[in-house]
Amino acid sequence: MKIPSIGIGILCSFFVLNSLNAQVADKELSIRQILEKYYLKDSFYFGCTSKARYLKEEAKPEKAVFLREFSYNTPENEFKQAQVYPAPNAAWKADHYRQLIVMARANKQTMRAHCPISPQCSKWAQEDNRTANELKEVMTHYLATLSKELEANKDVVRWMDVVNETVATTKIADATYTYKTGDWFGPLLGTDRWQNPWLIIGQETDSELKVPTYIKLAFEIANRNAPHIKLLYNHHGGMEQEAWDKIKQTILYLRAKGLRVDALGWQAHIPCGFEKVAGNMDKLSNLIDWCYQNKLEFHVTELDIKMGKDAGPEIFKTKANDVADTYGAITEAFLKKIGKGAVGINCWTLTPRFSKSEGSFAGLYDNDLNPTPAYFRVKEVLLKYAPNRH
Repeated sequence: MKIPSIGIGILCSFFVLNSLNAQVADKELSIRQILEKYYLKDSFYFGCTSKARYLKEEAKPEKAVFLREFSYNTPENEFKQAQVYPAPNAAWKADHYRQLIVMARANKQTMRAHCPISPQCSKWAQEDNRTANELKEVMTHYLATLSKELEANKDVVRWMDVVNETVATTKIADATYTYKTGDWFGPLLGTDRWQNPWLIIGQETDSELKVPTYIKLAFEIANRNAPHIKLLYNHHGGMEQEAWDKIKQTILYLRAKGLRVDALGWQAHIPCGFEKVAGNMDKLSNLIDWCYQNKLEFHVTELDIKMGKDAGPEIFKTKANDVADTYGAITEAFLKKIGKGAVGINCWTLTPRFSKSEGSFAGLYDNDLNPTPAYFRVKEVLLKYAPNRH
């Protein structure tokens, strides 16, 4: 049957209008809704950090945004050794992380437990008189006990960070210790500096790497007590080749010892404009490729954007589009490799945060809980690459 030309015009207008309506509707979706609507289940995760203060009445507005936008949840500090089990015979402090697990379960969120053996440790562990046996005892009790509890909550907890910040990414020194890029990071004098006392436990002598014993021990404990939780080796810094090469070799060493390592994580506390520095995005792409070739997941575990030590609050407005460019570039680099190693992005802050040592960091929302250009850019990229949308 021949359709009159006017009928064809009406039909075309109908499809164009529906398409435009769908696009408008899509722009109104939350990040969580975009993933649920257009991405295969478990193919890609985009989340943010939760905090103990979300359990308090005054944090209800921020918590509401967090739960609306994200189906992937990583508690910031609540699993760490410094809070849970800081010293021998200390009380086991589990209230906060257990409540956040309950919150995640009630809101159908998937969780990564940020509980690494790392510089995120107690003042007790950093004291200069600590012995290898003391540190090993506290570490073993902490990680074994927590691993069993994470395993018991495997319906919510999918990953755990086993170690973090193991290799120096720049020169760090005091009167006694010196570490350069690519060295195993270790202790420093006193307790007022970022340091990694667990290196005192010793180093393995069966390879040129001299892998710190605490790394091998941590994966042994997690392998034994959390068989259904995916185990992640996390790292900080930028794209420093010496550091990443050592970590890659260490993962292969651990696997040769029969230990399971499921994922490699990169913190990605990166400067605004990271993507514009020659080589950075190629190195990130190659790192994801290496993970895929070695049957590892790759995660961006702590994404936020550095605005500088001396940056005032006005920079979040004057540099808003630059921040959006950086968030968008990292997200796009990941989405190009879904199914080829890239698995999850976790933002380390919802709203701007400030660090005494590093300055200001930009989030996806401002301090009044208004979405920023970065938020909208992330959604644009998610929709652009959505596999079931086109």
